[in-house]
Amino acid sequence: MILTEEFIAKLISPQSGKPLTLNGEILSTPDGMEKFKTLRDIPILFKEDENDKTPYRKHYEADAAAFDYTEEIEDAAERVEINRLRQMIFSEIPSAKGWILDLGCGGGWLAHGLLSGGKKVVSFDISVKNPEKAIQNNPSGSHFAAVGDAMSLPFGENSFDVIVASEIIEHVPDPEKLIAEALRVCKPNGKIIITTPYNEKIRYSLCIHCNQLTPNNAHLHSFTENSILKNVPAPNSTEIKIFNSKLLSALKIQKTLGFLPLRFYMPIDKMAIALSGKKAHRLMLIIKKIIER
Repeated sequence: MILTEEFIAKLISPQSGKPLTLNGEILSTPDGMEKFKTLRDIPILFKEDENDKTPYRKHYEADAAAFDYTEEIEDAAERVEINRLRQMIFSEIPSAKGWILDLGCGGGWLAHGLLSGGKKVVSFDISVKNPEKAIQNNPSGSHFAAVGDAMSLPFGENSFDVIVASEIIEHVPDPEKLIAEALRVCKPNGKIIITTPYNEKIRYSLCIHCNQLTPNNAHLHSFTENSILKNVPAPNSTEIKIFNSKLLSALKIQKTLGFLPLRFYMPIDKMAIALSGKKAHRLMLIIKKIIER
């Protein structure tokens, strides 16, 4: 990865919103008052008050160290479900070339699927390890990375054609802020694609270390159509899709139908969701950014 001028032009200080310039391995504001490190050409861009590492940030840095998100999923049924989730996301991304922001990039599967199509992808995460591995596994002059908080994105307004936030909104303390930041950095008429578990019953365990109730999988929120739409400001256009039927999973049909192309599978999935009373694994929120005149 190389920090190109085009990529640097998108970067701003998450503290003041001022543009950044590169001097060696340091990104700084024009007045030199704010400086940010880079690690192997990956900018580390947190607000000043986040430098002490909040528990939220510490958790996901430890999470990235503990789990390898580039590993293939062992459970076959889960693997089929995740593949359908990714197919759904890819199906919503326009074919035209453009800049794509992957919020919470994990192992970099989105970049892997898009770079061959001529798009420019920024793998973004709160940990250093995930975007670093994403770049290592998908080296390209069109693949960039940055580290920071999705609720204070270090990018200028109208920077990206498409923003993907797959399975992260349920983890963040403030979903409304995440969506507001995604809208800020999305271009007019651009698209934001958000996926999350649908109508999840969050289960808790008593942590043996802190003796506090802790949500399993670190999920802080559960979303339905109505509850997730409350986080989207007007006048933006929205569409919601519910998919990955729990009925098909329970009957092990989802795994059997794993070979079907998405366009043939989705009518079956949709019918099963209707028959089961809207029991589905995933919700997708698609936001088209509209500028009020």
